[in-house]
Amino acid sequence: MIYIDQAAQLAPAGNSLMMASCSTLIPGYSWPVAICLLQLHLFLLRTLPVYGAHPQILNTSQIFQTSENAFQKITVSDINGDVFVGATNQMWQLDPSLGLIDQQSSLWLSENSDCADGDASCLYPEDMENENSVLLLDSSKNILISCGRALNGTCLVLNSSRISDVKARVISENNALSSLGLGRSVVSFIGGVPKSEENGYYIGATFDNTATHTGLDQHAVSTKRLVQTNSGGWKFEYGFSNPELSRYTYIDILEGYRTDFRVDYVHGFTSGNYSYFLTVQPERVTSTNYVTRIIRICTQDKSYYSYIEMNLVCRQTTRRSKNYNLLQSAFVGEAGPALADDLGIGPMDEVLYGVFSASEPGSDIPTADSALCVYPLSKITAQIMRGLKRCFESGSGSQGLPFMTRNNQPCSIVTSFSVPDDFCGTGQLHPIEITYSAISRDFLVGGGAGHQFTSLAVAVDGEDTISIMGTSDGSILKYVVEPLSIEGVQRGYASVPYKHLQLDTPGPVLRDMPFDLAEEHLYVMTANKIYKVEVSTCAHYKGCSVCVSTSDPNICGWCAGSCTTEDECLAGGKDWTRETCSPAIYQVSPTSVPLTGGSYVSVLGDSLGALLGSGTHSVSLAGHPCEIDQTASSHNKIVCAAPTVSSPTEGTVIVHVNVQHVAGFFNVSGIATAPSEYMFSFVEPVIRSFKPPNGPSFGGTEVTILGDHLDAGNTRQISVAGTPCEIREVDRRYLSCMTSFGVADSSGKISVTIDTHTFRSRDSYTFTQNPLISDIKPAASILSGGINVTVDGSSLDLVQSLSMVLNISDVIYKGDCTLTSDMSATCLSPDLTSSGLIFEIDEGLTFDLNFEFNGYMMSPAGTIVIYPDPIVEPFERQVYLSAGETLAVQGLNFKMSEEMPEPVVYVDGSVCEVTYVNNTSIFCSLPALPAQSEGEKGYYTEVQLGNFTGQVGRVFILPRVGNPGLVVLLIVIILTSIVLVLVLLFLIRKRRAKTASFEHQSNGDLPTAESMVVFRNGTGSSDGDATLAPAQPPIPNSKWSIMVIANVIS
Repeated sequence: MIYIDQAAQLAPAGNSLMMASCSTLIPGYSWPVAICLLQLHLFLLRTLPVYGAHPQILNTSQIFQTSENAFQKITVSDINGDVFVGATNQMWQLDPSLGLIDQQSSLWLSENSDCADGDASCLYPEDMENENSVLLLDSSKNILISCGRALNGTCLVLNSSRISDVKARVISENNALSSLGLGRSVVSFIGGVPKSEENGYYIGATFDNTATHTGLDQHAVSTKRLVQTNSGGWKFEYGFSNPELSRYTYIDILEGYRTDFRVDYVHGFTSGNYSYFLTVQPERVTSTNYVTRIIRICTQDKSYYSYIEMNLVCRQTTRRSKNYNLLQSAFVGEAGPALADDLGIGPMDEVLYGVFSASEPGSDIPTADSALCVYPLSKITAQIMRGLKRCFESGSGSQGLPFMTRNNQPCSIVTSFSVPDDFCGTGQLHPIEITYSAISRDFLVGGGAGHQFTSLAVAVDGEDTISIMGTSDGSILKYVVEPLSIEGVQRGYASVPYKHLQLDTPGPVLRDMPFDLAEEHLYVMTANKIYKVEVSTCAHYKGCSVCVSTSDPNICGWCAGSCTTEDECLAGGKDWTRETCSPAIYQVSPTSVPLTGGSYVSVLGDSLGALLGSGTHSVSLAGHPCEIDQTASSHNKIVCAAPTVSSPTEGTVIVHVNVQHVAGFFNVSGIATAPSEYMFSFVEPVIRSFKPPNGPSFGGTEVTILGDHLDAGNTRQISVAGTPCEIREVDRRYLSCMTSFGVADSSGKISVTIDTHTFRSRDSYTFTQNPLISDIKPAASILSGGINVTVDGSSLDLVQSLSMVLNISDVIYKGDCTLTSDMSATCLSPDLTSSGLIFEIDEGLTFDLNFEFNGYMMSPAGTIVIYPDPIVEPFERQVYLSAGETLAVQGLNFKMSEEMPEPVVYVDGSVCEVTYVNNTSIFCSLPALPAQSEGEKGYYTEVQLGNFTGQVGRVFILPRVGNPGLVVLLIVIILTSIVLVLVLLFLIRKRRAKTASFEHQSNGDLPTAESMVVFRNGTGSSDGDATLAPAQPPIPNSKWSIMVIANVIS
């Protein structure tokens, strides 16, 4: 393996600049080239922390590659070091040097084998792609288990001595048993099983809703074991099963959540009596924010009663921390002595290392901004036990995990329950969500910015802990995992990779990255190439004195700013030495102090001279001598007391060392200058103003102090009107602190003490009378919270933060408030869904209602009634209505109190105006949405009340045909008109028939009917007399007509 030395790639201009700087430091002194290059190397590392060492081409003859089958999995035998590789449709067995031993197709089927339940889709076509998702080497049985996503996720059992010796494809009638390889992400590892000495196989699988296989049921997490049948075949069984009691070693996500609530499994391992999975999943059922979680299961648990989940948090080191929320890869191992001491653990204690990326907002897409977080397993266990005791022993909270349990049971149902150290769960309450988190800070201190890590391995090399990361762009980066504090000084500089190896194939580097049997090399894998990469080199020794004095078997020495072997150095044409080192400065803290002096300054670096032996060493701060404290200094740190100076000044920090190692191994000689970002200054801090000018006497007011150079020195203390003020934030131009209790109506100055000197404000701060709450409306809410509550009171504008608070079973639930005036605020009632409250039918629960002012809890301001969330009955079938028509929604708890606001119905996001609501029904007028054509799904409809959202179903909007009442009236008029016309025609025809008969019977002596008009005498009575009278002569050319009048209307 050949490395191109990064020193050869340094710009000539940079060399000239550094040589000129060296000559300036000591006129007339001739600096060796190696020392100047060291200075330049350190300068580049400090000024370009994101890139660190220059990329070097990895060149090694120990490779294995393919152009046809993409690699997915790799594992190494713990007996002979053989390497097994799983790829699309193919598997390989390689020797430790990546030479080919054997190979086998993963599409193998025996002549008489069928897929589970005879599924025809199992019979593979010629173009099938069977990606490897499980590759388990079980040395106890001398077998290799290989499972793919195709063939219903079934597995081949191969002879690990010669993988072309295929023992069987494991197929059983129970699909959930035989299918191990199905899932968008699958994690598998070997661990213990209940009541057995055999190995068990732990499988975590993401639900795959795109699977075309029928009748398959891949469990979320399961434990299985492989057993040989009496006929010589093989089958999978659960780690434990008792069908009569329905006890099995698996757990599932509820069917209603499997598609949308995606849990991606990243890593798994066994430690002690427990097995663990690491996942990335939504923060909550309805959330688009993602978190990393750790799952723990007791290996002797017969029913997964011990299943728990807890958040793993990885943050920046600053107060306003960035959250690296997406785990990309993990490794479990030990820590080197320095890191173990910083973590507060023993050298043999197990540690979980994880590389995380910050996600794009509201998604699970990683960004090129990564971190390395470190979690001692003992501290993870402590947090888990803390959460279990809170639930089982104190009865606080509820079990959580609503996507796995239909009833979120309160912890109080198992009160007085003792949780021993070897707790394996209980059938009374399971599974459990731990409400605490395991938290770590980024041990690279921002050194992963610009990189997306995809794989991780960790090794201990001498005193150092070495992390090796693969990246998405096909690089290998090697870091020393430095403690976050160095001899009591918080490390502020970012870690940089001491090796940056660029692979000759595109990335990403795949997650599997195992060590060889001797743990001297790593097998690094991309999609089509596997590399054997050396782990132990001299390069991880950052400082010269550590490099030349180490007993590393590589025999390390100093070479132009790097620690190398002699052969590596000479191959690059550089000078290699083990006799002389030059001092180096990595960090200065603080970088400014008050003019008054007395502040201690720590200079961190290498070969600084203290404790190495006799000789001289001195420190200069901006041209002023700094008195060294020998008792607080060491070879990598000098502590000195800053002098008093008369006026502000700025300059460099310089250390001059000329000492001999006490054992005579080497000498340290030369001058070190701090990197440019650590320019040092003597300053004069001043307070110019502060805000607010007053606050309530119970304290909790965040006071912002404005001025100059307020971040100078090491420590500071603040008092407000004679009372301590807790510092929250420090900046050059401002400080912020939180006031404590004060005396009402008292005033006083604000004072800031920096190290040994105190500065005071011109104006005074006043403690006022405390604000009061007089009324709240409504004094009611629902379990999910989110109800707008109006709060009335006095002097509310004096508080900076206001929350309404409920204490349920010693768990605090808060709702945020917004001030609207000095006498009013609007609050959102808190979400109590995790409280485990149980309601009686049609009744609420009453609790004391508290308010928190600036973090101070006031006495109860009254009571509030909590009602159960509404229950919405989904439509049995799709509803068809026109815009403006009335939609009816049925359910319960819609209006349990007159104080409560009405629920809101949304149809495709538009408000359906409620016209009537009672406890079981909501009626609303459909909004004017576009009509839908046949084949469309209808508009999504839901009910909202506060934070509660209930799905109703879909409403299909029909084309609008106008006012329904007018349509009905028009139809009636038309039908009536048709009937009248028909009746009239009938009467006319009947009358004509009678007229014809009358003409036929009349004689010539009588007037014809046409010449007579019938009159009836009287006033309209029924007994009037009727007479005939001659009619008027007919109008010429007109028809004769007869008018028959039955009654004369008076």
